Amino acid sequence: MPGGRRRIRAWVVAVAAAPVGLIAVVVFIVLAGGGGCLSSPGSLSEGAQAEIPPDITAIYLAMAGRWNIDVAFLASIGAQETDHGRSPATNAVNGAGCEGLMQLGVGGRCGDFWGRNACDGNGDGAARITDPWDNVCAAAHGLRAEKGAPPGGGSAADYERSACNYYGDRTATCAYGDEVMARAVRYGFVGGTATDATRFAGLAEQSATGCSAGTATSGAGRALVIDPGANRAGVPLTLQFTTFAARIAALLPRPLVLTTGTNHSELTSTGNISDHWTGNAGDFASSRNGFPDTGGGYGDQIAATALVVAGASQADAARMAAAGGAFTLTNAGLRVQVIWKSLIGGNHYNHVHVGIKPVGAAPTPAEG
Repeated sequence: MPGGRRRIRAWVVAVAAAPVGLIAVVVFIVLAGGGGCLSSPGSLSEGAQAEIPPDITAIYLAMAGRWNIDVAFLASIGAQETDHGRSPATNAVNGAGCEGLMQLGVGGRCGDFWGRNACDGNGDGAARITDPWDNVCAAAHGLRAEKGAPPGGGSAADYERSACNYYGDRTATCAYGDEVMARAVRYGFVGGTATDATRFAGLAEQSATGCSAGTATSGAGRALVIDPGANRAGVPLTLQFTTFAARIAALLPRPLVLTTGTNHSELTSTGNISDHWTGNAGDFASSRNGFPDTGGGYGDQIAATALVVAGASQADAARMAAAGGAFTLTNAGLRVQVIWKSLIGGNHYNHVHVGIKPVGAAPTPAEG
């Protein structure tokens, strides 16, 4: 709860996707309107990943990268405030005037932290304090802009001070900061140096943030890679789609390779305009993502992860992916289509298809 003193709670997944020449574009999870150039937000320990819901893990990674602060620190504050959104306090304004996953101030003793730092975390065109993506985005921004969180691999002491500032305790040390940092270390925090030695391979295209592209080092997971030739010349995927696909990539153990974007036939098999053609769909082929072209294997994991990001529970997503089919879900203002291990609209055994449209738009018949 930034801005005011209160009892310490003990509650214990923008980058332009245009192709660059003949080299793959690596889209790290930094969304449009971010606070600076591409950064490594650090790593989360296996224990942290087991403790934090996967959809919330994606948010922490994305927003830590966007505002260039340590992800273990950011996630530790989320744990301290609402147990990563699992506390009933998440969905109500508390007596001090704080709300949401990170308990941001909307008035009262909490002050107006949200009003000063509100931002659209998931690229849906709106900033809502009740949306976890927007709530964590605002928290991360405010921690950097107002509360003194250092960039990248700042010292543990600096991060602890920013946690105390977030809590509203101006004393030299505070119990809130001690608890946050103890958990952050367990979550994977490494102070004083860059918090993750592995970044990712290829070029990082960052025209949306005004940063120049540069060569990154060794590869790691949590990256969306757009193959050369995936898009028609001059016709990139939409930011809304690359944002959604990057959320899928955030939950996978290795880079997710998009093999077909806008470089696709204009019409579907039923004669409708393809979501690919308009930049709102992508295919993830077996040949580049390491699963059999007859379906199954890692393809099930990609499809299940896409379904989780689309709003399905982990159990339902695993069941749906294992069975295969054409699935349409609505979540966060989007209608999401995932097609896998199906012959509807083409052969979907050798690739996972994901397409999006705003809720209210005409549904797209199953396509390749």
